[in-house]
Amino acid sequence: MNNENHILTTTSNVSKKVTPRSISDVVLKLNEEVGELSTEIGIKKGYIQNKTPGKDGITGEAIDAILCLIDIIYLDNPNLTPEEFDTIVNNKLNKSFCEKLVLFNS
Repeated sequence: MNNENHILTTTSNVSKKVTPRSISDVVLKLNEEVGELSTEIGIKKGYIQNKTPGKDGITGEAIDAILCLIDIIYLDNPNLTPEEFDTIVNNKLNKSFCEKLVLFNS
């Protein structure tokens, strides 16, 4: 993958232009996005019947949360390279994620 198109690179480029903020500020925004994601899931599952789905739906709200998480990574480690990011992701997928899937399926 071309590093210019890597999600870490594109998100970091936007993060550099955003008004100064702290990790705590972004975590508060993340909580808001997770709440919106929960609402969309509740609507889709039929648990929330007095609302209609938003235009972005579950996918859009999940992406909003992912972008907040990547912004937190950028704020914590602005020099992280796409290669380092991918290594960490792959290590997590190979270990932690698989372990969590086993727990969910138990």
